[in-house]
Amino acid sequence: MLKHFSLLFLFASLSFYNLQAQSTSRQIRNLEAFTRLYGFVQYFHPADEAPRDWAILAIYGSQQMLKVKDDAELISVLKSIFIPIAPTVKVFLNSSPAHFSIQELTPENLRGYQTISWQHIGFELPIFKNGTYWSRRLNRNTVTEPGAPVPQIPLLTKHTAVGEYLQQEIVTGISCIVPYALYGNAAQTYPKADTVANQQLTAAMNTALPKNPEGKLMITGDVPEIRLADIIITWNILKHSFPYWEDASASAQEILTAAFTKAMADQTSHDFLNTLKLMCAPLNDGHMFIELSDGSDQSNEASAPLILARIAGKVLVKEVLDSTLIKVIARGDIIDSINHISAAEALSGKETYLSGSSQWKESKGLVSLLNGPENTDISLVLDRKGTKTSLILARNVKGVGYRNGSFTKSPVKRGWVKPGVFYLNLSTDTISEQQYEKELAIAKAVIFDLRGYPASDNAFNLIPHLLTQTVNPQTFFTPEIIYPDMQQLTYEKDPTQLVPVSPHLKAKIYFLVDATAQSASETLLSRMKDFKLATLIGQPTSGTNGSMNMIYLPGRYSVAYTGMLVKNNDGSKHHLKGIIPDIIVNPTIQGISSGRDEILEAALKIATK
Repeated sequence: MLKHFSLLFLFASLSFYNLQAQSTSRQIRNLEAFTRLYGFVQYFHPADEAPRDWAILAIYGSQQMLKVKDDAELISVLKSIFIPIAPTVKVFLNSSPAHFSIQELTPENLRGYQTISWQHIGFELPIFKNGTYWSRRLNRNTVTEPGAPVPQIPLLTKHTAVGEYLQQEIVTGISCIVPYALYGNAAQTYPKADTVANQQLTAAMNTALPKNPEGKLMITGDVPEIRLADIIITWNILKHSFPYWEDASASAQEILTAAFTKAMADQTSHDFLNTLKLMCAPLNDGHMFIELSDGSDQSNEASAPLILARIAGKVLVKEVLDSTLIKVIARGDIIDSINHISAAEALSGKETYLSGSSQWKESKGLVSLLNGPENTDISLVLDRKGTKTSLILARNVKGVGYRNGSFTKSPVKRGWVKPGVFYLNLSTDTISEQQYEKELAIAKAVIFDLRGYPASDNAFNLIPHLLTQTVNPQTFFTPEIIYPDMQQLTYEKDPTQLVPVSPHLKAKIYFLVDATAQSASETLLSRMKDFKLATLIGQPTSGTNGSMNMIYLPGRYSVAYTGMLVKNNDGSKHHLKGIIPDIIVNPTIQGISSGRDEILEAALKIATK
């Protein structure tokens, strides 16, 4: 009897599993269809009836997609969502194709009508405004603070024309037609959507926002439709404006399916934070910082008082920050395991959730490897010349996610480090105007340490003092977007012009670099290398540069990413490769053990020849 019951339970479990798998597969198909159509309409279809808050539409659409049972219903629900805000959009089975008709878009009399279409320089996103990325509808006014309409200047000379349209499959067997441009007069884009249907959609969207039993809004990652909406929003922004898809280690389709699958299994807002990180990791962009600002993320609150390095495949102690531990932990000690996991495996696990080049992920992973909640301990096994020691360390220092590569308990002070050789750490110090007239003017050699991020923008003032002629760097290229999927792109080019200023510095210039030099650091270093103004010594930089864009999501998540293409001045690849030093110096275990700065030593040796 017991055996018979077990078999029944097994068959019932398998049936439930298969039913659940079929349900999830159906839901993911629905969500993917909605996601693609959502992005095409939001960013490339210029109808006036577009919702004020696209995030609410994403939440509502997620809810509806979870209920759809078959393709016929899917098409019907997609039409009920998108036709009230984009009346010329069509959704259909490939087996029963619809056709584009320009007559449907053309009023009887074109007098007073202009072409309305989207133009983007990057994507201008809600909340985040940095003056670099812009999105506008051609021939549509904006509204100023007092409420007066102001004509907008076109962003680009190019634009789509009425009659251009997208016809694309949104999931296998189902396609859409989305016009890129419409006619519009002062009152309305043509044709006008059904007012009642638009009002009913708006009411349904607002009513469907998730609430707790007391009726209070629950806009949190604990709620499935919030998680799904955040994927819809994020994926579309990246799909249509991220400039490095050719360097991604997974396709957009693979990323979308995996993200939906994991988000549907997530239970908490913190689970979903990790889902967003895993979603962004394959894009290999070091600017991808994913955060949750609701106070629940404790993963980086505190850390053990050690600075780590990785040399020859081994994780080792570079510096001990707590003097009370000096008797038990020394520089050069190899970390065999962390919380009973090999150090290599623990570091690889950290890097799984990070985006960027291999050198950036390693440096960032090492900084956060011992991080965790406050008032917790971490178990380590150390190996010193074959002798292993187990110990428990308290996480008693503030956890950080980034640290300058030049950081040390005993930093080299700026000043004369050898006769005629001046040293200055740009990650901690600034260059005063007086120094150009004094120390820098009389130095035979100057060593600038940029293993990290500049402490001040005035570091860039150094460049004109080294130039002998005007130069026009061509490194930054901002996408000019009028079509989906980064197709038919042109780029807004870097307008920078650098002019020599006095006093001209005649000293030999050296820069110390490593993987912690990212973004602004790489802009400065690229000028140095491209125009042969200095000798770079150390290790490759991060390989991530260009102005960031920021996505703010329901549930208090944020996702940063690089919104522009960056190249070396000769047109060669910068992304992921970084800036390769003129002289490569790889620190050694012996050097770490004895507390030496081998990159600085190499620079001093060369500078004093």
